[in-house]
Amino acid sequence: MDEPIIRTVDVRKTYRVSAGTFKGKRSLHAVNGVSISVKRGSVLGLVGESGCGKSTMAKMILRLEDITGGEIYMNGKPVSSVSRKHIARNIQPIFQDPYSSLNPRKNIYSIITLPLRALKVDGASDRHKQVDEIMGVVGLAPRLKYNYPNQLSGGQRQRVAVARALIMHPDLVLCDEPTSALDVSVQSQILNLLIDLRKEFGLTYILISHNLAVVQHMASRVAVMYLGRIVEEADTQALFRNPRHPYTQALLTSVLTPNPHLGLPETHLGITYPNPIDPPPGCTFHPRCPKADQRCSREAPQPVVEKDHLVECFHPEPVS
Repeated sequence: MDEPIIRTVDVRKTYRVSAGTFKGKRSLHAVNGVSISVKRGSVLGLVGESGCGKSTMAKMILRLEDITGGEIYMNGKPVSSVSRKHIARNIQPIFQDPYSSLNPRKNIYSIITLPLRALKVDGASDRHKQVDEIMGVVGLAPRLKYNYPNQLSGGQRQRVAVARALIMHPDLVLCDEPTSALDVSVQSQILNLLIDLRKEFGLTYILISHNLAVVQHMASRVAVMYLGRIVEEADTQALFRNPRHPYTQALLTSVLTPNPHLGLPETHLGITYPNPIDPPPGCTFHPRCPKADQRCSREAPQPVVEKDHLVECFHPEPVS
């Protein structure tokens, strides 16, 4: 059986943050025991509300943040035992906002070749050819390589970000909300580009998003995150057909539809997100859950797997 490209085991990240004036510092558990596995050639969608820990998880995989507990394995080796350069050669990110992730003082050639220069890969004589090739792959005219980011559209900027990530031919591309800052008409172009590149180069993606339509379109497996925990994980078709956790069900009901007669969707979760510095006891979702009972407020549920469908809930929907 092939070793997963990325496997995390009970990964935790705790920050010490101020609780207010004269109150000192308290612990904020941004990621609280997350275990995921990403197979080669697959797309794992990591979804949840803002503040649930998705981007923190991404930063730990990239070694931009140190883990507090647990372990992350890359191709079977703990990432703590390999250099940051080794991580950068094998894992490349595509960030959310192409306006801020590209250096406005550098031209496109310099931006795309930055990983090559930072990791001292190949000689300068080969780089123009490599840049021309990768720009063609992502749908950019090579003549644009001497332009600056402010001379490009938002979609072109994100294609530059994709080219920069792929110039190293990484095993894994970590996409953190890759289309949320773009116009709707451009979003589909970038998503289809990522799908085509995955097929052409055999790429593996971790796709972080709050947009369930994007995740359903791209992901082969989905993990739903709430307040630092994975509360449900399953194959994409199974999760969208049979969401078992009340939180996943609420997220799916929040998706806008083109039918004007249905009106605006309502999650029935309220407008208040729990304070991660002072999370609720027991199941952290119970104050917002329509199925919660006294047990939910006292005990924390443990993850249960049935038919490769993980759920962390005392009252899950049955597996269909």
